[in-house]
Amino acid sequence: IDPVVKEAVAILQRAAQNSGGLTGIPTGYRGLDDMTSGWQPSDLVIIAGRPAMGKTSFALSIAKNVAVDYNVPIGFFSLEMNNVQLVNRLISNVCEISGKKILNGQLEQPEWERLDQKLRKLTGAPIYIDDTPGIKITEIRARSRKLSQEVEGGLGLIVIDYLQLITGTRPENRQQEVSDISRQI
Repeated sequence: IDPVVKEAVAILQRAAQNSGGLTGIPTGYRGLDDMTSGWQPSDLVIIAGRPAMGKTSFALSIAKNVAVDYNVPIGFFSLEMNNVQLVNRLISNVCEISGKKILNGQLEQPEWERLDQKLRKLTGAPIYIDDTPGIKITEIRARSRKLSQEVEGGLGLIVIDYLQLITGTRPENRQQEVSDISRQI
């Protein structure tokens, strides 16, 4: 038990040194971070809701906060949107410009200036996007391991958008398949 006790004490000491008392990765949402002490390495967090309720936007916002504001490398697996769509949403978030204006390019001069200024924050951010459609959970695991080895310090967070589109190994029973996928994640 001694090594585990030492690890637990080290985590406590890190939390005490951190002004916010976080032992995990901060999400950028103070209330959420207070409840969780930041997301811990073993956490599996599932963002659930009805269609068009903002689950992807929320996940992207957390990804932006983690990678841009805290410089923690993340892997983002998107089974629904391509990488350009995701980056457009990130640009909208970082630059505080409506997504519609980003898509149609109808920005006013102050917005172009804000885009130029704030886009620098996003450039070079440790966000790695994989938009392979129909990816299997085994492929996500393999790519995550490979990416974690290639990135200095490893990945701090892996985001999968979204769980229901992952292909598993039991297509005859979707409930068991999703259960297996969740366990593998």
